[in-house]
Amino acid sequence: MISNHGSKDMTVDVLIIGAGASGAAAAASL
Repeated sequence: MISNHGSKDMTVDVLIIGAGASGAAAAASL
C-alpha cells in the first residue's frame, strides 16, 4: 500500500492507514 514515489506519498498512505485504524477502533468501541 505504501508507495516508493516519495516521502509525501508515504505520509499520505500513513495518514490514510492511521485514519482507518482509528475509525475501526472507534466503531469497535461503539
